[in-house]
Amino acid sequence: MVISEPQKKQQSWNPSKETKLILSRREQWRANRSQMEHSKIRVRLKGYLDVKKFNLFKFLVGIGGFFFKVLGIEPIGIKLAKDLEVTDHHLSYKNLPRAFDGYRILHLTDLHLEKLPGIHHEIIKRIENEKFDLLVFTGDYQDGYSEVVTEAMQMLREIVDSVRPRDGIIGTLGNHDVHELAPIIEAMGVQLLINESIRIDRGNESIHITGLDDVHYFYNEMSKQAMEFPIEGWKLALVHSPEAYEMAAENGYSLYLNGHTHGGQICLPGRIPVFTHSDVPRKYASGIWKKDQLIGYSNRGAGTTTLPMRFFCPGEVAFFTLHCE
Repeated sequence: MVISEPQKKQQSWNPSKETKLILSRREQWRANRSQMEHSKIRVRLKGYLDVKKFNLFKFLVGIGGFFFKVLGIEPIGIKLAKDLEVTDHHLSYKNLPRAFDGYRILHLTDLHLEKLPGIHHEIIKRIENEKFDLLVFTGDYQDGYSEVVTEAMQMLREIVDSVRPRDGIIGTLGNHDVHELAPIIEAMGVQLLINESIRIDRGNESIHITGLDDVHYFYNEMSKQAMEFPIEGWKLALVHSPEAYEMAAENGYSLYLNGHTHGGQICLPGRIPVFTHSDVPRKYASGIWKKDQLIGYSNRGAGTTTLPMRFFCPGEVAFFTLHCE
């Protein structure tokens, strides 16, 4: 796999030169992310976080959690949250290189590992005997916002150690992931893409994967630069939330994988979400969606946040098999 540098002019791979560029960009990102985290500034693609809406959301969720406990249905919600659904999707593309016909990707997102004790064992049960070429994470490995949660990192390591995908493991960060997580996760063997791209080769043919830092709380122009970097061919976008879908469609991406919405987590019958916690139309909150030539998928996530329960919205482990049309 080869890392592409959004700012560089040439396509040739020069390890010493590109390593310096990548480190420079990482340092810039780390400084910016750290400042945003400590100042409590939250920036989305459409502007700053509306604090009033966010506080209303937390208040309503808190009220809901109180009534679930009073009514005695919290244990049911916890049990349902651990009953993960494995979904298997087959997608066909005209521009997919022949060498990648049948390529299988496992997508895990929104693990929030310390929030729901034992959820990592449920995830491992569903993936350890599966065969696939690539594992991708799209953030929210932990539920805590302000510091590294050691317990969550220990459970993440167990998940990573349970699989051996042919092309390794790639990940991005979510809005619950502090910047200090990056070196910890990469030490496990996960290649994080933070406003960067990589190339995966099969003989003389390739696909490209671009991963962005979270655009729900921590958007900046580096994400836009990475998405707009001129790469030809079949391209996969890995983004924590669906909020960059228009940018991906405009720049010729073929597949967009995200999480963040949890599919609503606590839904009305028929999997109708009460909250999606994202700045997108509801059709982008769960499952398959399309924007022009772009096919996207909003994974319901394997874990839970705020409340350790699910209703009418099972957690998800998603597989994608790519086919040549």
